[in-house]
Amino acid sequence: MPLSDLIDEFNEIKGGAVWETRKKSLFDIEIPEVVLLEKHLNKSYFKVYRDSDFQIVFVHNGPGGERCLKVDLHKIDHHDGIRIVLGWSPDETVMKVSDVTSAPKALIVNAR
Repeated sequence: MPLSDLIDEFNEIKGGAVWETRKKSLFDIEIPEVVLLEKHLNKSYFKVYRDSDFQIVFVHNGPGGERCLKVDLHKIDHHDGIRIVLGWSPDETVMKVSDVTSAPKALIVNAR
Protein backbone atom coordinates (compact mmCIF):
# COMPACT_ATOMS: atom_id res chain seq x y z
CA MET A 1 0.00 0.00 0.00
CA PRO A 2 1.39 3.45 -0.84
CA LEU A 3 2.34 5.63 2.11
CA SER A 4 -0.09 8.32 0.93
CA ASP A 5 -3.01 5.89 1.38
CA LEU A 6 -2.28 5.72 5.12
CA ILE A 7 -3.08 9.41 5.59
CA ASP A 8 -6.68 10.55 5.15
CA GLU A 9 -9.31 12.87 6.61
CA PHE A 10 -9.69 10.61 9.68
CA ASN A 11 -6.07 11.08 10.82
CA GLU A 12 -5.24 14.44 9.24
CA ILE A 13 -4.99 16.39 12.53
CA LYS A 14 -3.69 13.62 14.81
CA GLY A 15 -2.49 10.27 13.61
CA GLY A 16 0.29 8.02 12.53
CA ALA A 17 1.51 5.64 9.87
CA VAL A 18 3.87 2.67 9.71
CA TRP A 19 5.38 1.81 6.34
CA GLU A 20 8.16 -0.43 5.05
CA THR A 21 9.99 -0.03 1.78
CA ARG A 22 12.71 -1.68 -0.23
CA LYS A 23 12.42 0.86 -3.06
CA LYS A 24 15.75 0.62 -4.90
CA SER A 25 15.85 4.28 -5.96
CA LEU A 26 15.61 5.32 -2.31
CA PHE A 27 19.01 3.77 -1.61
CA ASP A 28 20.70 4.90 -4.85
CA ILE A 29 23.09 7.70 -3.91
CA GLU A 30 23.25 8.76 -7.57
CA ILE A 31 19.61 9.91 -7.44
CA PRO A 32 19.57 13.30 -5.66
CA GLU A 33 16.02 13.14 -4.26
CA VAL A 34 13.37 10.44 -3.94
CA VAL A 35 9.86 11.46 -2.87
CA LEU A 36 7.95 8.78 -0.95
CA LEU A 37 4.95 10.92 -0.06
CA GLU A 38 3.64 14.35 -0.93
CA LYS A 39 0.06 14.98 0.07
CA HIS A 40 -2.14 18.02 0.64
CA LEU A 41 -5.17 17.20 2.75
CA ASN A 42 -7.56 20.04 3.58
CA LYS A 43 -5.31 22.46 5.54
CA SER A 44 -2.50 19.95 6.17
CA TYR A 45 0.58 19.05 4.16
CA PHE A 46 2.73 15.92 4.44
CA LYS A 47 5.97 15.14 2.63
CA VAL A 48 8.44 12.30 3.17
CA TYR A 49 11.51 12.09 0.96
CA ARG A 50 15.18 11.17 0.82
CA ASP A 51 17.28 14.23 0.17
CA SER A 52 20.66 14.69 -1.52
CA ASP A 53 22.42 14.35 1.88
CA PHE A 54 20.98 10.80 2.15
CA GLN A 55 18.56 11.78 4.91
CA ILE A 56 14.94 10.74 5.29
CA VAL A 57 13.00 13.98 5.75
CA PHE A 58 9.45 14.30 7.11
CA VAL A 59 7.78 17.68 6.60
CA HIS A 60 4.42 18.16 8.32
CA ASN A 61 2.42 21.37 8.17
CA GLY A 62 -0.78 21.32 10.20
CA PRO A 63 -2.54 23.06 13.11
CA GLY A 64 0.71 23.11 15.13
CA GLY A 65 2.66 24.86 12.37
CA GLU A 66 5.35 23.46 10.11
CA ARG A 67 7.81 20.90 11.44
CA CYS A 68 10.68 19.22 9.62
CA LEU A 69 12.42 16.08 10.91
CA LYS A 70 15.51 14.38 9.46
CA VAL A 71 17.21 11.01 9.98
CA ASP A 72 20.59 10.17 8.45
CA LEU A 73 20.06 7.03 6.35
CA HIS A 74 23.79 6.23 6.63
CA LYS A 75 23.16 5.36 10.30
CA ILE A 76 20.55 2.69 9.45
CA ASP A 77 21.27 -0.78 8.06
CA HIS A 78 19.11 -0.13 5.01
CA HIS A 79 20.33 -2.98 2.78
CA ASP A 80 17.17 -5.06 3.30
CA GLY A 81 14.86 -2.04 3.40
CA ILE A 82 13.65 0.34 6.10
CA ARG A 83 10.62 0.86 8.30
CA ILE A 84 9.32 4.40 8.74
CA VAL A 85 7.00 5.23 11.63
CA LEU A 86 5.38 8.67 11.56
CA GLY A 87 3.27 10.38 14.21
CA TRP A 88 1.73 13.83 14.23
CA SER A 89 -0.57 16.02 16.30
CA PRO A 90 -0.93 19.75 16.94
CA ASP A 91 1.56 19.33 19.81
CA GLU A 92 4.28 17.10 18.35
CA THR A 93 5.62 15.44 15.21
CA VAL A 94 7.67 12.23 15.48
CA MET A 95 9.58 10.06 13.02
CA LYS A 96 11.27 6.72 13.69
CA VAL A 97 13.39 5.07 11.00
CA SER A 98 14.73 1.55 11.48
CA ASP A 99 15.99 -1.46 9.61
CA VAL A 100 13.57 -4.33 8.97
CA THR A 101 15.42 -7.05 10.88
CA SER A 102 13.88 -9.00 13.76
CA ALA A 103 15.86 -6.86 16.24
CA PRO A 104 15.77 -3.45 14.54
CA LYS A 105 18.00 -0.54 15.43
CA ALA A 106 16.11 2.71 15.16
CA LEU A 107 16.68 6.45 15.16
CA ILE A 108 13.88 8.58 16.58
CA VAL A 109 13.49 12.34 16.13
CA ASN A 110 10.72 14.68 17.22
CA ALA A 111 9.71 18.34 17.13
CA ARG A 112 7.24 20.30 19.23
